[in-house]
Amino acid sequence: MERTRSFPTRTTTTRKMGAALAFIGVLTGAAAHAETVTVGIGTQNTTTNTVTGGIMIEKLGLMDKYLAELKKTPKYKDIDFKFDWQNFTSGPPVTNGMVANKLQIGMMGD
Repeated sequence: MERTRSFPTRTTTTRKMGAALAFIGVLTGAAAHAETVTVGIGTQNTTTNTVTGGIMIEKLGLMDKYLAELKKTPKYKDIDFKFDWQNFTSGPPVTNGMVANKLQIGMMGD
């Protein structure tokens, strides 16, 4: 009994490659939508002199200004940044927020 071996034809291979590329396109197309990244920022604006690191940056919109430049790069063009500013009366809650990954930036002083 002679074995015959079937090799894929060019048409079959092209169809399979097309289907695979279409599937990858669907997967990456879903990721192309804008993603929102929330950045938690903890400060002590009312109790210590952290004015230059907290309230001034917030009120002057400096984070938005500099992130607008970052969003011009291909890596970050589809990411929207949102800031969650939180004011604390002492340093330990800022540290706790950072340890709990609820704050990504913390400013405290004495």
